[in-house]
Formats: sequence, structure tokens, C-alpha cells
Amino acid sequence: FYIRLEAIMERIRVLLSADVIGRLLAISMSRNGPALLRSGWRLEGSQGGAMFDMAVHLLDLVEWLSGEPIVEIAASSHPDRRDGLSDDTVAILGRLRGGCQVQLRASRETPYAANDLVLEGERGMIATSALRWSDTYELRITDDAGTRVEAIPATPAYALELQHFERELAGELCVLADGEDGVRAIVLAEAVHAAIVTR
Repeated sequence: FYIRLEAIMERIRVLLSADVIGRLLAISMSRNGPALLRSGWRLEGSQGGAMFDMAVHLLDLVEWLSGEPIVEIAASSHPDRRDGLSDDTVAILGRLRGGCQVQLRASRETPYAANDLVLEGERGMIATSALRWSDTYELRITDDAGTRVEAIPATPAYALELQHFERELAGELCVLADGEDGVRAIVLAEAVHAAIVTR
């Protein structure tokens, strides 16, 4: 779950921990990927598609940022997973334990998308610019005092993931996902899949 390693995500986590925007009420995130990567395992209904390629990262990120589990999920996909096909787009609605509403969308069908993250709280909002294909991200914090904008350089997340992995092998605890996070990702992916095929 390399997106955790982005400096902007750590900054958001710090802001949420400091209760800057108050109790979380809504989280919304979209992510698109290049259509040209629709090959190999990504085309297999049992393990591929936007769900297993991109949406699992968004589900992990929601729980990691908020510190709360997702307790309710509804979802749909295109093509429809009920037909045994891998999805090119998946839309997920959820609710966190504390009541925060979650809206996620991952797609390989849309050539352009916001690729942003918005967190709304009782006292303010945190919003990002596009979180892909940019050298610098923009973080906007809005509350009663107005809007503050921070420029945060994009993180070479894949390279950093390898560095953290090496450090973990040497015994240092880093922010990488652990076995429990991996099991949780499977539970959430299965919940999304069940929500799609049983609707």
C-alpha cells in the first residue's frame, strides 16, 4: 500500500490527528489508471480489475488516515462482476465505525479524472489536487479562518517502499502495511465483491 508513503498522506494524517477539521463526516477519493495497463492479471475476474488494482489501495488509505474501520459497504462495477468479468470501474460507498460516509471510485475507463482526496469534518475541510502524474501536490485546508494552501512535493513512493522494506527487514518498524493490513484488505475486497454480486 505504497500510497501511504506519500508525504501528503502523512501530512493529512497529522492534521486529522490534531483534530484540525473536527470529527470526520465524509471522505471522497477518485483514482484513475492508464487504460493501456488493462492486460494480464488485471483482466482476470477472480483477481483483477480496478477493484484489485486500485480500489484496494483507496480502501486501505481510508482506514489508515481515519484510524477507523469501514463497517458498511455498497458497490457497483462496470463491466458488471456478476457476469464474471473484471471491472474497469468500481464505485464504492461506505460508512466508518464513527459514522463518516465514504465515497470511492477507481477506473481505467476514464482518461481524465480528478484523482483527488477530500475530507470533510465538523469544523473544516482538507482537499488535495490531483494525486497522480504531478511533481507537486496541493493541499488545501479550509476552516473558519479561511483557506491555507500547502505545496507538497510528490514522493517517489515505489522507491521509498523498497527502502522501508529493507529497513523493516533490518528490524526497524516503518509505516508499511503488515500482515494484519493485508488480511484486512482481503476482507474489504471480499465485502466489495459481495456487495457487487448480491445487489
